[in-house]
Amino acid sequence: MARPLRTWALLALTLSLAACGGRGDYLDERIDLLPAPVAIGDALLFVDRNSDRGYLLEPDSEGGATELELPHGPSTLFVRNGTAEALLLSSGRRASSDEGAEPASLSRVDAEGQVTTYVVESPFDSLSQSDDGRYALLFKSGSAGQLLDNPNEIAIVDLEAEPDDGITLRTLRSFGDSPVSVIFSPEMQVVGEARRLAVVLSETNVTLLDLDHLDRRETTVQLSTPGGAPVLPTQVVFGADEGVLYVRGNGSDDLFVFNLAERLGDEEPAGEDEGGDGPRNDFRPSINQLGVGAGPSDLELYDVGAGKRLMVVASRNQLVSLVEASTSRVTQIPLEAPGEQALMFEATSPRDEEVALRALVYQTGSAIVSFLDLEDAEERGTRNLETLALDRPITKLIPMLEEQLALVIHDLDGISLIDLADRTISPIRTNVQLQDAVFDAERRRLWVAPQGQPFVGLLDLDTGDTDEVLLDAAIGSAVPMFDAGRLAIVHGSPLGHVTWVELDDPSRDGARSVRGFLFDGLLERGE
Repeated sequence: MARPLRTWALLALTLSLAACGGRGDYLDERIDLLPAPVAIGDALLFVDRNSDRGYLLEPDSEGGATELELPHGPSTLFVRNGTAEALLLSSGRRASSDEGAEPASLSRVDAEGQVTTYVVESPFDSLSQSDDGRYALLFKSGSAGQLLDNPNEIAIVDLEAEPDDGITLRTLRSFGDSPVSVIFSPEMQVVGEARRLAVVLSETNVTLLDLDHLDRRETTVQLSTPGGAPVLPTQVVFGADEGVLYVRGNGSDDLFVFNLAERLGDEEPAGEDEGGDGPRNDFRPSINQLGVGAGPSDLELYDVGAGKRLMVVASRNQLVSLVEASTSRVTQIPLEAPGEQALMFEATSPRDEEVALRALVYQTGSAIVSFLDLEDAEERGTRNLETLALDRPITKLIPMLEEQLALVIHDLDGISLIDLADRTISPIRTNVQLQDAVFDAERRRLWVAPQGQPFVGLLDLDTGDTDEVLLDAAIGSAVPMFDAGRLAIVHGSPLGHVTWVELDDPSRDGARSVRGFLFDGLLERGE
């Protein structure tokens, strides 16, 4: 396993310092990395909370990591969707007798180490981002550490805008609760205009923010009645062309349908200012409730040529409900086995050679899955159902739709491959737990990097062959870098130790280790 000469020199110096009066203990205490690095292109970004520094490490860098100055109080690191960038939430600093206050911020870091910072003033601890990485919405899921804190403060950041122009700060109207999660819509038709929405979910409400008109007030819909049990909205499915939202709540047996096609009347014009809170939105959602079985647990929107349908899996009474979008007519199909989630796919079947839309219904903890052919399902009902039994319960299911496969991870001793077209099962045994296994779609390989072990394992799904790579140290965490052709293994050294496994040459000789890349910065802090 290749190592730069500089690495050996750093290791020798580290050992000598550790032997001289506790210098090694000092080094151990002076670094506090965020729990896991993130991949940015060909590099890994590490963030040290103690020094407000980032370390951008590339596998071919002989001179160690590139150090980055970051805003004060880095707290959470994310991969920015759709880009080779990272997002970093920083909490800032409260004023003290020795130092002035520093504002909270959101920063994006690119592969060249450029840091662009959006100052958001109040500290936030949670972030949701749109699928394309353009928008981030910051909110508070816990205390921000201030004397007084409003949990309904949010920040909307347009990451394609300049820092001075890309921030919208807002305090949402409160009905006794605060944001729990945020879901971004695709571009959808709202009163005849293409727009994007941020949908903020709390325990009792759904709040709609028009991202194309951020000067306008939010629209909040109370789903729970005062004093009643909270609906706990948790999943939103978008009918983009129709301007419809379907909302499922863990605390309700009903499905909520939001229609955004209705424009406010002339007596309530959009743009009318209400006491300084900003102009109204120009739409008013109309809400319908649908009974779809006890405990709806998953929603999927589809079209098989007869108009849009919504498939709802109801876990408590083992039902699949098919809802006709245009009429809200509901057809219920009882399942023969427990089901809580649905995977849509296109394939043939053992009874039908036509490629058609179908669904696999499954439940974690169960060893039985159900196939439902969606063509003519409302007329044929249970005749379109077929069950398949695995030999062990499901812990996790990973779709591999291009291959018409579903990869099932079991709790203790292996995996199973479900052929979605043939509806057959291929079991594969292992001696390690596989909850953190990752799938490389390009190379069709499953990678396993068990924490605490010095081996990386792989399964080639084309051949069924298995192999493993011996490393120099135990695994702390693994960071997939499939686009760059590598798997980065982070070891537990306080001075920094990463092994890069080449995915096209998964061997000990082909791997490259980098050690001591945090060393220079630690010495500078100790001077």
